[in-house]
Amino acid sequence: MEGFLDASWKLGLALLLSAIVGIERSIADKPAGIRTLMLVGFGSALFMVIAEKSGFDASRLAAGIVTGVGFLGAGTIIREGGTVHGLTTAASIWAVAGIGIASAKGLWLLAVLAAVGVLIVLWGVGFLENVLDRGWDSRHQMKKRLVRRPESLVFILLRP
Repeated sequence: MEGFLDASWKLGLALLLSAIVGIERSIADKPAGIRTLMLVGFGSALFMVIAEKSGFDASRLAAGIVTGVGFLGAGTIIREGGTVHGLTTAASIWAVAGIGIASAKGLWLLAVLAAVGVLIVLWGVGFLENVLDRGWDSRHQMKKRLVRRPESLVFILLRP
C-alpha cells in the first residue's frame, strides 16, 4: 500500500504542476493547452514510476521520454512564410516532461521550482518581450513616417 500512495503522490504532483503550465498556454491561446501538457507531464511521470517499480533502467527510459516528447513538441511548430510559430509551446511541452520526471523521482522541490521557472519565463519574460516589441515597433513606425514625410521631421525639430 505504501508503494501505491507514493506513486499516487508523484503522479498527482506531475498532473498538478503540468496543469498549471497548461493553464498559461491555454490563456495564451496556444495549440497545446491544459490537457496536452497534463498528459505529457503525467505520462512522463508514469513511465518513470513504472521503471522504478519494475527495475527498468530509469536513465534510459528518461532519455527515451525526452526524445519522444521532442517529436511531440515538433508537431506544434508551424512555419508560415518567413515566421515560425509554436517554438515556445514546444519548449513548454519539453519542460513539462522534465517536471513529470522530477515528480516521479521524488524530487518534489525541484519539480515545483521548475514549474515556477517555466511560469516566470512564460509570463514574466513574455511580458518583457511584449514591452520591448511595442517600444521597438513604435520607434520603427515613427522612422517610417518621418522617411515618408520629411517635413514632419522639420516640424518636430523646430517645434517650441
